Amino acid sequence: AGGGAALLLACLVAGCMVVPLSAQIEVLGGCDQATRCCRPGAAQLGDDPQIMEDSSFCTDKAFEDNYAMNVKAFVPIQMNFVDYCSDEVIYTSYFAVKIDDFSVVTVPCTYEPPPCGTRPDITDEEMAACEAGKKIWNDPQGSYRCSDPSFFKEKLEHRICNVKNYAKFYNPTGVEYIWNPPSVQIGDMPEHNGYCNCNVTTRRNATGGNSANVTGVPNTFIKAGMSTFYVQMVIGGRKSSDREAGCECSNMYDSSDDCMCMLGSKKVPYIYNNSYIPYYTALINMRQGSILAPNTYVRWNFESNGMGCVGCPADNCWGVPQKGLVGWLGIGRDYLLEESKMCTVPSTFDPDDPKVPYCDYPATDKSISQCSLKVYIAWQGTDGRGRAAVSNNEMFSKFTAMGVSSMAWQFYTGASNLATDVTRKVTVQSRRLLGWG
Repeated sequence: AGGGAALLLACLVAGCMVVPLSAQIEVLGGCDQATRCCRPGAAQLGDDPQIMEDSSFCTDKAFEDNYAMNVKAFVPIQMNFVDYCSDEVIYTSYFAVKIDDFSVVTVPCTYEPPPCGTRPDITDEEMAACEAGKKIWNDPQGSYRCSDPSFFKEKLEHRICNVKNYAKFYNPTGVEYIWNPPSVQIGDMPEHNGYCNCNVTTRRNATGGNSANVTGVPNTFIKAGMSTFYVQMVIGGRKSSDREAGCECSNMYDSSDDCMCMLGSKKVPYIYNNSYIPYYTALINMRQGSILAPNTYVRWNFESNGMGCVGCPADNCWGVPQKGLVGWLGIGRDYLLEESKMCTVPSTFDPDDPKVPYCDYPATDKSISQCSLKVYIAWQGTDGRGRAAVSNNEMFSKFTAMGVSSMAWQFYTGASNLATDVTRKVTVQSRRLLGWG
C-alpha cells in the first residue's frame, strides 16, 4: 500500500495518470522492476538520487507499467554522445521538458535539480518524495548547469577522426579505431583524405568472440574530420537509434540500403568534415501516453525533399550515404548521397593550433553558439488522457515544405540568431524570426 501511495504521489506531482497495464506492456510483456523498469522521477539504476552532481534521470529504462505521459507534464530526457564502434555512451546530458511543448535543449548543458527545501509550501509527503529522487525531473524550478569552454578539448577533441588522434594507434590490439591515411585514387577507391575503421579484433574481444554481438560500422564510413561518436536521444527506454524494419544494420560490415538509412537517419554525427551539425529535431510519437506501444518511436526529423542542404556546399551537407558507401570518401567534392539531410556549420580553428578544429560552448543555457548542439523536441500522437499532441506542427520541416528557407542553411550562413532557453519553449523572439507570429 505504501508503494502504491508513493507512486500515486509521484504521478500527482508530475501530471501523469494511472492507465491500464496494456498501454505499456504490449511490447515489454510485463515489467521486471529490478532490471527493466523504473519509478518515474527516480535516478538511473545504480545512481544515488542524493548526489546532485550526477543529476541522472531514469530515462534509459521503461517507466513503470502504470505511468502515462500527459500534455504539459514534465518528463525527463537524456541526450547521449555514443561511440560508433562500441555503442557505449561517452557523454550524457539530462533535461526536463514539457510534453507537447516545442522545446529546445542545448548540449552540453545539463539539468540540475533544486534542493528539496527550496519550496516554502512543500508538504511532508512531497518532501519525502523529493528526497527519494522525485525532485530530479518534476520540479520546474531546476536550473541548467553548462560546461565551460574546456568541454570540447576534454571530451571531444580526441574523438575526431584524423591523423593526430588515431595514426599513433595503427592496428594494435585493444584500440577501437584504425587510421587509414589519405590516398590518391586506386581502382574503385577514390582519392580521399583518410578514414577510421573499427578495429575488428577489439570488438570481437569485447564480446567474447560472439560475432552476433559485435558492434561497429562499415569500413570507410567514419571519414577524416568526422566524430567517432553519434548523437542519441533517450526517453523512457526508447532511443532515437532504435532499429526499425527497413532502417537497420545487421553487422559491422553491412553497407546495404537499410544500413545506410540507419547511419544517415538514426546514428547521426555531431562533427562532420570538420564542421558541426547545428541542431537536430527529435519527434516523439506516443500512444495513450506510452512510447512502448506499437507504432510509437523517437526519430530525428529532417527538412523534406533535400531542402536541408539547399544553399550549402557539398562539403557541408550531411545525408544518407548510397548503398555500398559509393562516392562517400571522394574529394572534389560532389558527394553522392542517397538523400541529403542538412547543412553543417564550418568550424573555427584553435588559436593555439591552426590545424585543429575548435568550438566555443555556451556559458549559460541562454547563450548562443553556432557549434553548440541544439536539439528541438516535438510531439505527436495522444497522451494518457487521449488528447492529441500538436507541437509537431511547429517543426522546421513543416515550414520548409511551405517554402520557408532551411533553418540549417540559416545556421550555415550565420543568418540565424535563434534565441533559445532550455528551461522553456522556443522563445517568442525565435517564433517571430521564423514567421510564426
